[in-house]
Formats: sequence, structure tokens, C-alpha cells
Amino acid sequence: MDGMILCDKPEGASSHDEVLRVRRALRGAKTGHAGTLDPFATGLLIVLVGRATRIARYILTLPKTYVTVARYGAAIKNAREARKSERVLNSLPLEIQKDIGWPVTPRQKRLSSNSWGRIL
Repeated sequence: MDGMILCDKPEGASSHDEVLRVRRALRGAKTGHAGTLDPFATGLLIVLVGRATRIARYILTLPKTYVTVARYGAAIKNAREARKSERVLNSLPLEIQKDIGWPVTPRQKRLSSNSWGRIL
């Protein structure tokens, strides 16, 4: 069997978990995915089967869109989550940081705003 399966990856499962589930359902067929979703993320995971696994490198270069939902004022359970949230906020473009009232450090002011575009 060759082709592409579009999986709605649930929160908590890794991309590898979903590929493994498809592989088991197809009784060991060659499978792979075209892009990784974090375990906490939900969304479309493209699972390639058989000879279709060869086109993964082309699919990975296609443009992607990410959508997120933020809850302002949500409680952070522990220090690890606080550091993780801080890293995410510090990586946002300066314009967004200013819009949400996040303090911008002098080092961040020196960085070019073009560097964010290369990350995306």
C-alpha cells in the first residue's frame, strides 16, 4: 500500500506514537511522517505509507500555518513551566512582546527583528 494518511493527532501523543499506530493498523507497512508535532500540540499530522515516504522531503518544504490559543492569567503549576513559558515569550518578535506588555531586555533590543523570520 502506498499513499498519504491525514491524522488528527491528539494532545499527549507524540508524532512517533501516531506513526506507530498507523503502522500497526497496516500490519507493518513502511510508514513515516512529514513533520513533527510536539506532544502537547494537536493538529494535522501527515503520515506517509510505502513508496509515498519518498516525498517527505518535498512536503517538509511546503509553507505551514500554526494557530495557538493563549489564556491570559492562567496559573503556572511549577518553576519548570514558568521557565518554559518565559523562553517562549522571550522568543516572540519584539513587536508582539511590547503589545502584550512583556518586558524587553536590552539584549533583545540589539537583535535584529529579521532573525525571527529566519526561525519561522
